[in-house]
Amino acid sequence: MSMPATRWFGALKVRSNRSHPATASLFQSQTEPTKFAASSGTTKNWSGVVNTLSSTSYSSTKSFCCVAAEFVVPQPQQAFNGSGGNICDGDTDQAAFWVGQGGFTVNGKNLGNQNNIAQSGVDILAPCGNSNGGAYAWLEWYPANPVELFLVSAGDDIYVSVNNTSSTTATINLVDETGQLAVSVSVTAPSGVKLVGNEAEYIVERPFGDSTPTGFYPLANYIWSFWDFARSKTFAKKYYYPGSTAASTYDVSMTDDIGDQIISATTVGSSGTLGSEGMFVNDENCAQLIGCVP
Repeated sequence: MSMPATRWFGALKVRSNRSHPATASLFQSQTEPTKFAASSGTTKNWSGVVNTLSSTSYSSTKSFCCVAAEFVVPQPQQAFNGSGGNICDGDTDQAAFWVGQGGFTVNGKNLGNQNNIAQSGVDILAPCGNSNGGAYAWLEWYPANPVELFLVSAGDDIYVSVNNTSSTTATINLVDETGQLAVSVSVTAPSGVKLVGNEAEYIVERPFGDSTPTGFYPLANYIWSFWDFARSKTFAKKYYYPGSTAASTYDVSMTDDIGDQIISATTVGSSGTLGSEGMFVNDENCAQLIGCVP
């Protein structure tokens, strides 16, 4: 990571949408008693990877302390229309790219009380005709209100880390290496919630807050997103990666609102071209062509 030329001290603005916890349903083959690979499942709002620990309570010596990754901001657009252009679905399609801790639940698994998320990343917005579209950096400790930081551009290289110092305090760092802007913010958990400390995440999300039946915005047609230097670390200085093949790592794909097709899929690999720190996420099916029906 290169050192930025400018540290950002601008005013924090209200983020117009927000993140939301996710509940995964595992693929049937993942529910067997014996398993020797990462677990795979689906949610309606998250895609990416979640590293987890076996504990269900915070430990200042054993929990995750840090999670970080680097990714390039995709070009925001709506789904292709099949004739060389983009559709207009009447909404502002969106996608959020972030790292964080907490908020992930798996049906049939005990991961503790995941009622909050400490996170930071980038939103991309794609209205009809790409007017008033764009991208911006943000941070959030759900369920508190999220805040917008500064504008970024498609093609910018973004580094972000979330580093907790206790179950209720953290430092968030976000660097736009291309735009040479950086911000470091100390945040405190909302009243009444605390991190379990057993989840570290690298996520592409459909933000929440729309008028659709599920409340999730249509997924922006981001095409693909490559992540690198992605890793999490415990206070005991043990590292975990999106390419982990342990059953405690969850490779998550996103479905449409109906749940009958994958619209954002994840590819990882502890060996080969991606390496353990690499992750490739791409949209597909109705999110890429024609558009999904809420």
